[in-house]
Amino acid sequence: MTQLLSPDFFKATYDELKNDLERRSRDNEICKHCTEKDVASIFKPNPNVPSISEITKPHGRLNDLPARKQCPFCRVICHLMERGAGDNCCGDCRSCYSPKENPDVHIDLRISPQPHRRVGAVAIFNLPDDRYCSYHIAHGDLHFVHPTQADQFRIREWITTCDSSHASCTEHIRAPNSLFGHGKFALRLIDVELRMIVKSLRPVRYITLSYVWGASANRKFQMIPNPYPEKSRYPPGIEPVDRQIPDMMFGRLSRTFEDLICFARRLGERYIWVDAICIPQNEPDILIHQLGLMDQVYFHGVCNIVSLTSGVEDGLPGTSSASPRNTKQLIEQFPDGSRIATPLWELYPIIQYAPWITRGWTLQEHLLAKRSVFFTPNEAIFVCKQMSAKESWRYPRTAADVEPNDKAERWYEYNTPLPSGPCVNSTGPDLTSTLSTIVQMDTSRQLTYASDKYRASKV
Repeated sequence: MTQLLSPDFFKATYDELKNDLERRSRDNEICKHCTEKDVASIFKPNPNVPSISEITKPHGRLNDLPARKQCPFCRVICHLMERGAGDNCCGDCRSCYSPKENPDVHIDLRISPQPHRRVGAVAIFNLPDDRYCSYHIAHGDLHFVHPTQADQFRIREWITTCDSSHASCTEHIRAPNSLFGHGKFALRLIDVELRMIVKSLRPVRYITLSYVWGASANRKFQMIPNPYPEKSRYPPGIEPVDRQIPDMMFGRLSRTFEDLICFARRLGERYIWVDAICIPQNEPDILIHQLGLMDQVYFHGVCNIVSLTSGVEDGLPGTSSASPRNTKQLIEQFPDGSRIATPLWELYPIIQYAPWITRGWTLQEHLLAKRSVFFTPNEAIFVCKQMSAKESWRYPRTAADVEPNDKAERWYEYNTPLPSGPCVNSTGPDLTSTLSTIVQMDTSRQLTYASDKYRASKV
């Protein structure tokens, strides 16, 4: 049964984390080395300023780091050197070097802040044997992240903001009449309340899913005659289909599908669309017809949920009690109230190696959706044409924050909004460049069936 979490569930954790931070920050004082570097100003929240040039300066004796207990920046550096970032960030951030190993070593720090990206880097040099350590540092307007569950209230707020305020995300929306109706080709959806496949005679809100199958062998579902055909069981304008999936009715779908059902209910959305379930694979005429409507299916969805795991048995981290995440982030606070923290995964290293980035269908699913929510191992990340948002950010990053060097095709590396924004709706060189990028991205991806290459790119 779905556990519907209340706002108080998240507030209690955020209050606990806030109280712990305030307790640790009461006697904070920036050390002389950090004062010389003006570290507090370097990491002060200001996403609208250009990237500050990196600086390299001495940082004293290595074994003095643990003794600078009142300096929030040194505490973060010492924590990362002793423990690394673990599974919360990339490989470089996992390296460890105890300050006690070589007490007389004098180290240099190279700080590379990037305020507009809200993540910088710190490298420690002059370690024995020409070693060095390098770590990402999160900074800016940081928000506490719940350690086990994705905050559906913040995600719902991002969706609502986009729906009500972003002209470029909604300007070309037409009534999706061709998707719904009485005919055999009408779009099929999953009713997450009844756990049944249904048809809607009228436009309704629904969530889509972008995923890869992975090693799961169960790509076909057993179908049985609908045991509950009475129309009185369903909302007005909703009709059941004749055949249903018993595994769905009894909560036995693959973990990712079950997590999506759970999280849709948490978001307050009743309908979801999953291609493997909602497109009848044994009815070729309906299959071909609906493949030709994929642009409309993804475009008219409330949002596109993206699974970055290696397969459907791995779930969506933080979306249900069965798929908890394990987010650990140390946040420290400067005397002026600004914050820095140990890093969480950026989209770039996750997407770069995720099977999702290699598959042909997932490209068009992402580009055609108005907005997407990516579930990483540590937090949920939202992107649309006009903003990007993370659970670890207090405020979203808007298109106005994007710098000229933030390449559209590498949007996931630069924490920028979707590359399918205003440039896709333009003409001339910008449109040509955008289309060229899309073609390059498409041709580098794989499809299980060669015949799908034309279908995936056609939509």
